[in-house]
Amino acid sequence: MDIVGLAGKRVAITAAATGIGHAIACALSRSGCKLAICDIDGESLNAAASKLAETTAIVADIANPADVDAFFERIDTTLGGLDALVNN
Repeated sequence: MDIVGLAGKRVAITAAATGIGHAIACALSRSGCKLAICDIDGESLNAAASKLAETTAIVADIANPADVDAFFERIDTTLGGLDALVNN
């Protein structure tokens, strides 16, 4: 399903390597969003990102404040900010 009105929006999704987070990333990617996805499992994260258009994969443990800071700094650098965050 394509989500109307989201093409070009910059969206970050946490825990996006598998499950619900990955399903959300797939739907948003099909809708034309530019994504930044993170997960603690780098191998699964990179595999998931390789199947999505315009996606930056960032290994991060969102329970670690330093990783969260690095995640958002990388988003600012690569996407120039966010329009939405899915904290999965």
